[in-house]
This record gives sequence, C-alpha cells and structure tokens, in this order.
Amino acid sequence: MKYQHLLEKHNNGSLSDADWEQLAEKMMQAQFDQQKKTDWENLLAQKGITRTPQVAQTVFLWRALAAALLLVAAATAWFLWGPHATSPAQRLAANYLEQPFLLDQGTTRGEKATDINRGRALEAFNNRQYEKALQYLQRVEAGAQAKAPDFFQMGLCLMYQSKPDYRAALNAFAAARQSDPEVYADEINWFSGLCFLLLHENKNAEVALQQVTDSPSSRNREAAEKLLQALKK
Repeated sequence: MKYQHLLEKHNNGSLSDADWEQLAEKMMQAQFDQQKKTDWENLLAQKGITRTPQVAQTVFLWRALAAALLLVAAATAWFLWGPHATSPAQRLAANYLEQPFLLDQGTTRGEKATDINRGRALEAFNNRQYEKALQYLQRVEAGAQAKAPDFFQMGLCLMYQSKPDYRAALNAFAAARQSDPEVYADEINWFSGLCFLLLHENKNAEVALQQVTDSPSSRNREAAEKLLQALKK
C-alpha cells in the first residue's frame, strides 16, 4: 500500500501525532475520491455511457483503422492498375530485351579519333558495358561524324543500360533512320516497337510491329506477331 511505511512508523512511535493526523486526512480524502470516481463510472455505465477519454480513444482507433484500410486499398489499386502495371505484351517485350542484340564484330579500327571511339564503343557494348559504350558513341556524335549504325548502337545502349531510357532510344533510332533509311531498317522497327510498348504507347507500338511483320527480310516477324496478338488481349 502507498502509506504502509508511514503506518509502520506510527505504530513504532517514530511518527508524531500531528503527522499521523495529516496522514489520516490524506488517506480519507484519497478513499473518498476513489469512491466518488467509482460511483460516477457506475452511474454512467448504467446509462450506457462510457468515460469521454475511452470514447475518444475508441473513435481515434476506428479512424486510424479506416485510414489504414484506405491506404491499403489505394496501394493495391495503384499496384494493379497504376502506370507501372505491365500487360502481357509489355512482359513479353521485356523478355525479348533480356537477350541483347549482337553487333558485328568485324568493325575496323582506323587512325582517326572517331574510328577509335567506334572501336572502343563496340568492345564495351559486347562486354555489356552499355553506359561506357554510349559515352564513346557520344564522342563520335560530338565530332559530327555519327552515321546510321552509330545512332542505332546508341539506341541499343540506351535500352540496355542499367536505367533504360526508352524515349531517348527512340530518338536515336529516329536519327539512324533519318541518316540512312536502309541501314538496320528491320531492327529499328523491331526495337522501336519494344520501346513504344514499354512506354505504354500501344498505338505506336502496333504501327512499328506491323512494319516488322510486313517485311520479308525481318528476322523478328514471328516475335512481332506474338506481340501484336498479346496487344489484343
């Protein structure tokens, strides 16, 4: 008990009468307050009313639970239908990109700086060092020496790098086509279709993939057909 040690002092004579009277008064007041509190709670309970702090706490808990459920629902909806959600066609496109395109190993190295950069870019590319390869190709472009194969390789690097930039890759493919429409024409259509798909631009993807299927020389006609079928699902 709270006052047990003081009672013991009074019993063994170490607590004065004045102190004992003061202690007794405090004990009686505490008992009275507790009884009043109990009676008040019982009266409210009979009327179906609980103490205000409990009501507030209950309301708070319910509101917190409701907010948590709304957050979970919103997160689920975002995961299922948000901009990052992948369709069957997008998953298939991503699978096709897991196997990098192989560039010609027979590229010659000349004495010019642009040729050196091209050679280093090819070596880095075939070692799957796409960011490094892109830097060498950008040096070629900065020297106003970039040709269709250079732009095409830049597009591949931008797709395959650790943080793909599909929009920049499309721009590089467009530059390659503008430089020479005949160089890597089928491949540019194919990879452009994949980029459009992964950017959720299905209409543009359909156009590019249809060009792949219509080309007798394309090696990706069957894959393009599968993607077009997946887009219809």
